[in-house]
Amino acid sequence: MFPRLPIESAQPLAVFAFARLLVVAAGVIALAVLGLPYEGRAFAVLGGLGVPWSLVCVALASLVITPFASRIAGRFGTASVIAASSVASAVLISVVWLIESMPLLFAVVFLYGVAIALCFTLSEYWINAATPNRRRGFAMGLYATLLSIGYAIGPGIIAVLGASSARPYLFGAMLMAASAIPAVAARRLSPDFS
Repeated sequence: MFPRLPIESAQPLAVFAFARLLVVAAGVIALAVLGLPYEGRAFAVLGGLGVPWSLVCVALASLVITPFASRIAGRFGTASVIAASSVASAVLISVVWLIESMPLLFAVVFLYGVAIALCFTLSEYWINAATPNRRRGFAMGLYATLLSIGYAIGPGIIAVLGASSARPYLFGAMLMAASAIPAVAARRLSPDFS
């Protein structure tokens, strides 16, 4: 079903799965704080729909880009696309605090959704391609566990850093950018879509 890569050790998988933990923590920070800088501003009075519509933008972006993920990875390389998507997400998270326009916010959030969808789609393919059948349950269990931890860490970071400044955005951007490091480091092990 998936072409196997020559990886027998769980160490590369653990490092890569840890990178996904950073992505999820940063993603939760970004999604949780998207509506916060707009509190009290005129265009935020869309019935309090800033955050739900932001989630719709992320979901729509995922639906739009996911069918093309393999073609994009085939052209540019899986590791390169994951790293570039992580960096793009970091940049997009860091500028959200500065946005004054709701339509521009939705455009930035849509692009963020594209980048995050590429990260997740390709990292899950990578894990399946890199893991021998006998270790796939362990690999996906580790991956799912770290994703869940990331979902728990994100709100905790917001609680510590607060939501009234750019700090949670910048910290989320830093986590997202850091998640590109394992993809770049393991680029020789990345699956080939060509």
